[in-house]
Amino acid sequence: MIICTSEFIRTSLPFAFVTENIAQLVCRLFASVQPKGQLAVDAINSYQSVVNLLNTSMQMALAANGTIQDAMSFLSSVDQIEATVNQSVTTSKTLQQTVNQLNSSLAVSG
Repeated sequence: MIICTSEFIRTSLPFAFVTENIAQLVCRLFASVQPKGQLAVDAINSYQSVVNLLNTSMQMALAANGTIQDAMSFLSSVDQIEATVNQSVTTSKTLQQTVNQLNSSLAVSG
């Protein structure tokens, strides 16, 4: 059955008005919730930025800890070298005293 154009228009108009009213309602509804939705989007973006900064900070802290460990290891080796130097100085002083005593003994007897 073919519907006449004027009859088609006449029966379609109420549906078109309803559809237009629904579209306007959806637009108004969207407009009323959009600011709240944007706040949520902004909060999520801010949260992601904070997470990224925390991850970067954690990586930097781990790198700093590694550097501190390296420095402590180096200082430990310096302490060992210093102990060896001090022992060598003590041994050298003792040897010098012994040589000086021998020289004094030879000078007195000679």
